[in-house]
Amino acid sequence: MNKPIIYTVGHSTHQSDYFLELLQAYSINCLIDVRSVAASSYNRQYNKEPLSNFLKNNGIIYLHFAEEFGARHTDPELVSTEAIASLTYSLSFISTDQFEVTEKVYQDNPKTQKRLAFSYNGNHYELSVIDPEFLQQHLYNPDLLKNVKLICLCLSLGILHNDWHYKLVAGIFFKKNHNIFLPTTG
Repeated sequence: MNKPIIYTVGHSTHQSDYFLELLQAYSINCLIDVRSVAASSYNRQYNKEPLSNFLKNNGIIYLHFAEEFGARHTDPELVSTEAIASLTYSLSFISTDQFEVTEKVYQDNPKTQKRLAFSYNGNHYELSVIDPEFLQQHLYNPDLLKNVKLICLCLSLGILHNDWHYKLVAGIFFKKNHNIFLPTTG
């Protein structure tokens, strides 16, 4: 029995036509937008209405699941500690108790990049962190994870770069009071 494949994608700053090519290259017929607010101030073609119309005109279904998957949940029970802890092997959502936030500077980009070094399933990784909420919190509190014993990571693949799709840390969740919380500002 063939199992459905779920891909993740970010719009980045791509033009709509290139974004469509990415979707068509993998025969995507339905895009589920998981942003809390389906809007982009810099790339307005990715606002909810223009994106929905563009995809519909190109034969792709658009669904917006902000309440179900958006990062601004108000109910901390939506993802229980038990559900997270029971995951033992997944390429997209993992938990680890061996982790450290690191920084890296590349020669072609002087801006410091936050990375997460962690161990999982006998392997050691050091991946770029793209979680905007975590990056904001870590900027103001570098010791954010100092007393945290377990973190859960949402991993994703980046766009093609130098013939590779790099793994990225798209979300960092951490344990506090028997629930999993995404760091939030405020």
